[in-house]
Amino acid sequence: MNELKVGILGCGKMGRVYADCFSRNPHTRVTAFYNRTYSRAEALAAEYEGSQAMRTWQEITEDADLDIIGICTPSHEHLEQMSSAIEAGKHVMCEKPMARNAEECRRMCKVASASSVKVAVGFQMRFHPVIRKVDELLPRIGTLFHIDFVFGMNRPEVTWRHKSLQGGGVLKELGMSPEECSTFERILGMPHGIVLVTGPTGSGKTTTLYAALSRINDVERKIITIEDPVEYHLRGINQIQVSTKSGLVFSRGLRSILRHDPDVILIGEIRDRETADIAVQASLTGHLVFSTLHTNDAPGALTRLVDMGIEPYLVASSLEAVLAQRLVRLICPHCREEVEPADRPALEQEFAADVPDVLYRGRGCRECQGTGYRGRAGIFEMMLITDEIRALILEHASAGEIRRSATERGMKSLRQDGWRHVAQGKTTIEEVLRVTKDERLNGNGAGSSFRKAAD
Repeated sequence: MNELKVGILGCGKMGRVYADCFSRNPHTRVTAFYNRTYSRAEALAAEYEGSQAMRTWQEITEDADLDIIGICTPSHEHLEQMSSAIEAGKHVMCEKPMARNAEECRRMCKVASASSVKVAVGFQMRFHPVIRKVDELLPRIGTLFHIDFVFGMNRPEVTWRHKSLQGGGVLKELGMSPEECSTFERILGMPHGIVLVTGPTGSGKTTTLYAALSRINDVERKIITIEDPVEYHLRGINQIQVSTKSGLVFSRGLRSILRHDPDVILIGEIRDRETADIAVQASLTGHLVFSTLHTNDAPGALTRLVDMGIEPYLVASSLEAVLAQRLVRLICPHCREEVEPADRPALEQEFAADVPDVLYRGRGCRECQGTGYRGRAGIFEMMLITDEIRALILEHASAGEIRRSATERGMKSLRQDGWRHVAQGKTTIEEVLRVTKDERLNGNGAGSSFRKAAD
């Protein structure tokens, strides 16, 4: 996507946090600052290349080149600044240091709900002095910038997520190889069965699932999802938010969904046996079911379902494919440099592939905050449930036995798929080892023997 330009109102502590968050994101760049004391805006602008200080906040809210306005000014100015930015068609992020009263909160929410752009507002109430959470108010259109702030004793911890509210993206943009894309699209064309995406929290599972739904979403298919929370918003898809307070949990919601005879169902996560049972029955009665599991690899998903209490013959009959994934950081294009690989034999043994003469790494620069990385992409382990694997499931085979069978039939591990990105100069060996450190190909445990390969 195109780079989005950001203007920051307020150059205090939170303004610096906002500027740092936006500058770290590969899709955004801070270009303007405003502060009541002009010298403070000038000082902060000098720290970010290509940015400038403005003398009035109206210059920022009315700037046609800016896409996002981050508001960190004193609270009594927020309402006017939000209204001005929204009227100019900007995406707005407003961190409110202290909500003085409920009426002011309602007024700001009213301004946000009347707009057609994305507004993210966070309120820190007097009884919540430690955690500030910026969450969405208006999940309509545009772009969602989701930031969680946790203020510790020494410094704030900031988690930044950038998502398009129009869907999870295109499959080929997630990092899949052409072969993986072709195989996955063939899986999406199946009339029924279960497709699982596995990985730890923050590995991009939801993005992959919504890219899949975007690919098959058309007027001929009825698609219903049940999630906790609803992270993307797609036109033409009925999405249900789990609510434990009202008793709407995954299992109860699924029963209601099945009465509406959908063609495709997305379950945010299979957490218990009851949800797993309903998902299996749905797939066996002609529905295509997508869901996620928290397992380290693809073969582990099969044994996890059996451990939950699902009969092996039901797992073998219903499951069609399992996709394990991780996210690797990409080398910063602004400071990318060549490096000669060392310990070539160990690399070839670990990754089971030829090592190119030249690898790449990021030297570290202002654009990547000295990390050498900018942006992320997925690495994948795609396991199709063949007749041989179904037989192993019925025999109560271990995850290791299932992995060996799948590998013999062409399945690439996460580490092998990560090597594809290394060979293409997109990421580093250390980054692939970092996200696949629990994996040991052929049981050799050689991962630690060549961590200096790119030094």
